[in-house]
Amino acid sequence: MAVSTKLGTLTPLVYFVNHRDPEHREGYLLVAPYTDCPTPEGYSREEATTLRACYDLQRRLQEQEIENWQRESARDVSQLRERFRQTRERMLARMASSSTTPFDRDFMEAYLQLQEEKLERHERTFECRAAYLHALEYDTPKGRAPDEERVSLDRVNF
Repeated sequence: MAVSTKLGTLTPLVYFVNHRDPEHREGYLLVAPYTDCPTPEGYSREEATTLRACYDLQRRLQEQEIENWQRESARDVSQLRERFRQTRERMLARMASSSTTPFDRDFMEAYLQLQEEKLERHERTFECRAAYLHALEYDTPKGRAPDEERVSLDRVNF
């Protein structure tokens, strides 16, 4: 398929909007890797052909990523909290034991405080770390037409 553009428009940026795929929520966006990419089952094919439309699509994709990061963060933090709760219960039971010395109790209290602080830091930094991983733009590489499917394994770092 030959890609033609008219004055004031860009080469189409093709993306897909979910309507029936149960794997993703309604309205979930996927950017096509190349312009002739077939439309996935349950999605509609749309194009951004102006700079304004591209900016709007970028904003929607960023919002979608933020939602994903928040969901991942909530899941990870709940798992960490559960592990911390189990560790805390074991340590508190041990601290209540008559065989524990005052030094051991002080150490365990300091350890539990440190773990709480680490959990708080993890909550604050998770989204930031995820954002770094997704910060790069997925532009069409030089030398590849937008309707061409080609992957350079050197570029992907395999």
